[in-house]
Amino acid sequence: MELIQINKGVQVGQEVIQTVNARELHGFLQSGKDFSTWIRDRITKYGFQDGIDYTTVQNLSTPESGSTMARPQRTKDYHISLDMAKELAMVERNDQGKQARLYFIECEKKLQEVAAPSALPSYPDALRQLAATIERNEQQAVQIQQQTMLIETQKPAVDFVEKYVETDGALNFRTVAKLIGAKEADFRNFLYDNKIRFLEGRRWTHYKKYGEGLGNAGYFKLKTGLTSTGEAYSYSYFTPKGVEWITRKWNERKPVLTRKPSLPPAYTSYNT
Repeated sequence: MELIQINKGVQVGQEVIQTVNARELHGFLQSGKDFSTWIRDRITKYGFQDGIDYTTVQNLSTPESGSTMARPQRTKDYHISLDMAKELAMVERNDQGKQARLYFIECEKKLQEVAAPSALPSYPDALRQLAATIERNEQQAVQIQQQTMLIETQKPAVDFVEKYVETDGALNFRTVAKLIGAKEADFRNFLYDNKIRFLEGRRWTHYKKYGEGLGNAGYFKLKTGLTSTGEAYSYSYFTPKGVEWITRKWNERKPVLTRKPSLPPAYTSYNT
């Protein structure tokens, strides 16, 4: 059953991805705000970026039958990525939002199944796949052990992780702070004081040992590239493993005095 139409092969920045028409998503979510106000507010509040999370097109709409408007009206449509669509659905905090989020996750799973190669892999590829499967199993075993410990010691943290894992993806600083109930300034100070993130020039980034790669913790994933205007960007997201870890550390923290002045936010909204 198709709740919301998924558009395939849409150019967003340097990538061709699946998208959702934000206007159609807005109608399904039943937010109560007019579309233009709703989409502008969400883009500003959650730091979505044109050419990375969405692209826009201008359309001419035909006047409705019986309307006094004689000429077609120009409208602005937003084609948003599935990751952005999931986050918009999640923050709506209603049954429609939950239903939409789960629908998008299911669509992504089906896409991965269709894209899976049907031919048998070569011997070296089979070995690599076996090694990757073993590694995933080991990681899952560690995660199960960690979740068991959380159930015994911090039930609220477990509830948060279970809710988060449903999104099947990584989240940025601002969203994680909101989900764990932390003020952004306090959360930024906490990460800095515990030597988890630091300022590199005018942008925040994580220490290498907490990122992905051999021997590292895997709590953050780094994404770099170019926007549609050719500007280079670089920002780090919390991985599911990182969200679980930082939630536990945040709940175990000692009271922290408010820093005056507070540490500065990132130079760009997508790298907070």
